[in-house]
Amino acid sequence: MKLSARLQTLVNLVETSGGPGFDHIWDTCCDHGLLGQALLSDSALNGVSQNRPVIHFVDVVPELMAQLEARLIAQMQDHQDYWQVHCQDVAQLNLLTFPPEDRHLIIIAGIGGDLMIDIIQGLLKSIGHTGHSQRLSRISFLLCPVYHHYRVRTFLAEQGLGLETEVLVEDKGRMYELLNVSFNASQPVASTGDEMWDFSRPAHLRYLKQTIKHYRQVVRRNPEAQAIIDAYLSIAPSSINL
Repeated sequence: MKLSARLQTLVNLVETSGGPGFDHIWDTCCDHGLLGQALLSDSALNGVSQNRPVIHFVDVVPELMAQLEARLIAQMQDHQDYWQVHCQDVAQLNLLTFPPEDRHLIIIAGIGGDLMIDIIQGLLKSIGHTGHSQRLSRISFLLCPVYHHYRVRTFLAEQGLGLETEVLVEDKGRMYELLNVSFNASQPVASTGDEMWDFSRPAHLRYLKQTIKHYRQVVRRNPEAQAIIDAYLSIAPSSINL
């Protein structure tokens, strides 16, 4: 299966974030389920059966999920014990039905930042976000918002989530920020990103310039955005004219 650079990087991050150690991997807002199908076929996750995670496909569109389930039945017969399809609102997932010791990796990608925040808020509310409970300590998120990265990052930090890893990926001329976060990670989530930048790469500099340009347009109608501009300027190389 040929994946885009963004999806392939997500697969790679699942592997490096301890994918085989999870009991459940949730491909949410999954659309056509390409990421989840790649994970089902990923040899790195296909160890001994008792340690193999179940891949959950979640989306709210009935037609898409019916088509995906039919395709999985036809093409993934060898993996039929390791996938489930859920047609429902991701924010309404009830993880309390699973044993508290189960480990979950929840992947949310390809949607705007505001919707992503709403989904994570709903999930945390359903669990009972009261400090670092046993359940919360068993949950990790792998995120790739399409917009509002600064807002998402600020929200994650406010919720007490820490950074496991982050990557900046170029895919078909567009840049994507990928974040792996959990309640066990001690490194703070930086609102402007920290480890993902490599300013020796032209694409990274171009993305930083585009981001600052965007917020300079926003500040015309929202003066509070100046703080965001200043934050991005503070991480820019001194040799670059922004």
